[in-house]
Amino acid sequence: MVYSPMILGLLLFSSPAVHAWSPAEEKTVEELNLMNEHALAYEASAPCLDLTFGNLIHQQHPNSSPPTAGQSRDYLQTIGRVARKFNNGSDPAWYAKVFTASSGTDGRACSVYGEVQDDGQSTPPARKPTPQKKKRQ
Repeated sequence: MVYSPMILGLLLFSSPAVHAWSPAEEKTVEELNLMNEHALAYEASAPCLDLTFGNLIHQQHPNSSPPTAGQSRDYLQTIGRVARKFNNGSDPAWYAKVFTASSGTDGRACSVYGEVQDDGQSTPPARKPTPQKKKRQ
Protein backbone atom coordinates (compact mmCIF):
# COMPACT_ATOMS: atom_id res chain seq x y z
CA MET A 1 0.00 0.00 0.00
CA VAL A 2 1.40 3.42 -0.95
CA TYR A 3 0.71 6.40 1.32
CA SER A 4 0.81 10.01 0.27
CA PRO A 5 3.81 12.13 1.38
CA MET A 6 1.49 14.16 3.62
CA ILE A 7 0.43 11.08 5.60
CA LEU A 8 3.98 9.81 5.88
CA GLY A 9 5.08 13.23 7.11
CA LEU A 10 2.40 13.28 9.76
CA LEU A 11 3.30 9.80 10.93
CA LEU A 12 7.05 10.41 10.95
CA PHE A 13 7.18 13.93 12.32
CA SER A 14 4.31 13.96 14.79
CA SER A 15 5.02 15.06 18.33
CA PRO A 16 7.00 12.49 20.34
CA ALA A 17 4.96 13.43 23.43
CA VAL A 18 1.90 11.71 21.99
CA HIS A 19 2.46 8.38 20.33
CA ALA A 20 0.28 5.92 18.50
CA TRP A 21 -2.22 4.31 20.82
CA SER A 22 -2.58 0.58 21.18
CA PRO A 23 -5.29 -1.39 23.01
CA ALA A 24 -2.59 -2.77 25.32
CA GLU A 25 -2.26 0.74 26.81
CA GLU A 26 -5.93 0.95 27.73
CA LYS A 27 -6.48 1.67 31.39
CA THR A 28 -9.26 0.12 33.45
CA VAL A 29 -12.26 2.19 34.57
CA GLU A 30 -10.88 1.97 38.10
CA GLU A 31 -7.57 3.50 36.95
CA LEU A 32 -9.40 6.22 35.01
CA ASN A 33 -11.48 7.05 38.09
CA LEU A 34 -8.27 7.85 39.97
CA MET A 35 -7.28 10.51 37.42
CA ASN A 36 -8.08 14.19 37.53
CA GLU A 37 -9.51 15.98 34.49
CA HIS A 38 -6.11 17.03 33.19
CA ALA A 39 -4.87 13.42 33.22
CA LEU A 40 -8.11 12.23 31.58
CA ALA A 41 -7.75 14.82 28.82
CA TYR A 42 -4.18 13.66 28.23
CA GLU A 43 -5.32 10.02 28.20
CA ALA A 44 -8.02 10.86 25.64
CA SER A 45 -5.51 12.36 23.22
CA ALA A 46 -3.94 9.01 22.21
CA PRO A 47 -7.08 7.16 21.05
CA CYS A 48 -8.24 10.40 19.41
CA LEU A 49 -4.98 10.56 17.45
CA ASP A 50 -5.38 6.92 16.46
CA LEU A 51 -8.81 7.74 15.05
CA THR A 52 -7.73 10.91 13.21
CA PHE A 53 -4.77 9.14 11.58
CA GLY A 54 -7.10 6.32 10.61
CA ASN A 55 -9.54 8.83 9.12
CA LEU A 56 -6.74 10.48 7.18
CA ILE A 57 -5.53 7.17 5.78
CA HIS A 58 -9.11 6.14 4.96
CA GLN A 59 -9.62 9.44 3.13
CA GLN A 60 -6.62 8.64 0.92
CA HIS A 61 -7.42 4.92 0.62
CA PRO A 62 -11.19 4.37 1.00
CA ASN A 63 -10.91 0.57 1.06
CA SER A 64 -8.61 0.59 4.10
CA SER A 65 -9.77 0.51 7.68
CA PRO A 66 -7.53 0.99 10.73
CA PRO A 67 -7.52 -2.20 12.81
CA THR A 68 -7.91 -0.41 16.16
CA ALA A 69 -10.62 2.12 15.19
CA GLY A 70 -13.44 0.38 17.06
CA GLN A 71 -11.34 -0.09 20.17
CA SER A 72 -10.13 3.50 20.04
CA ARG A 73 -13.69 4.81 19.80
CA ASP A 74 -14.85 2.56 22.68
CA TYR A 75 -11.96 3.67 24.89
CA LEU A 76 -12.57 7.32 24.10
CA GLN A 77 -16.23 6.88 25.08
CA THR A 78 -15.18 5.16 28.33
CA ILE A 79 -12.96 8.13 29.15
CA GLY A 80 -15.95 10.39 28.42
CA ARG A 81 -18.17 8.50 30.87
CA VAL A 82 -15.55 8.95 33.60
CA ALA A 83 -15.04 12.64 32.68
CA ARG A 84 -18.76 13.34 33.07
CA LYS A 85 -18.41 12.60 36.79
CA PHE A 86 -16.25 15.74 37.07
CA ASN A 87 -18.85 17.81 35.25
CA ASN A 88 -22.16 16.92 36.93
CA GLY A 89 -23.12 14.37 34.29
CA SER A 90 -22.43 16.57 31.27
CA ASP A 91 -19.59 16.33 28.76
CA PRO A 92 -16.77 18.69 29.78
CA ALA A 93 -15.83 21.19 27.06
CA TRP A 94 -12.45 19.51 26.52
CA TYR A 95 -14.09 16.12 25.95
CA ALA A 96 -16.52 17.55 23.41
CA LYS A 97 -13.52 18.98 21.51
CA VAL A 98 -11.62 15.67 21.61
CA PHE A 99 -14.66 13.65 20.56
CA THR A 100 -15.34 16.03 17.66
CA ALA A 101 -11.65 15.96 16.67
CA SER A 102 -11.69 12.14 16.61
CA SER A 103 -14.10 12.27 13.66
CA GLY A 104 -11.78 14.49 11.62
CA THR A 105 -8.29 14.31 10.20
CA ASP A 106 -6.44 16.97 12.23
CA GLY A 107 -4.58 15.18 15.01
CA ARG A 108 -3.51 18.50 16.54
CA ALA A 109 -7.11 19.06 17.64
CA CYS A 110 -6.82 16.00 19.93
CA SER A 111 -4.36 17.69 22.26
CA VAL A 112 -6.62 19.72 24.54
CA TYR A 113 -5.07 18.71 27.86
CA GLY A 114 -3.24 22.06 27.98
CA GLU A 115 -6.65 23.72 28.28
CA VAL A 116 -7.52 21.74 31.41
CA GLN A 117 -6.04 22.94 34.68
CA ASP A 118 -3.91 20.33 36.43
CA ASP A 119 -4.88 20.38 40.09
CA GLY A 120 -2.06 17.98 40.98
CA GLN A 121 -4.52 15.64 42.67
CA SER A 122 -4.36 12.79 40.18
CA THR A 123 -3.37 9.55 41.80
CA PRO A 124 -1.36 7.22 39.60
CA PRO A 125 -2.71 3.67 39.35
CA ALA A 126 -1.30 1.44 42.04
CA ARG A 127 0.96 -1.35 40.92
CA LYS A 128 0.50 -4.85 42.22
CA PRO A 129 3.38 -5.85 44.49
CA THR A 130 5.76 -8.41 43.05
CA PRO A 131 5.62 -11.60 45.12
CA GLN A 132 8.89 -12.31 46.87
CA LYS A 133 10.36 -15.79 46.87
CA LYS A 134 11.11 -17.20 50.28
CA LYS A 135 14.76 -17.82 50.93
CA ARG A 136 15.74 -21.30 51.97
CA GLN A 137 17.55 -21.49 55.24
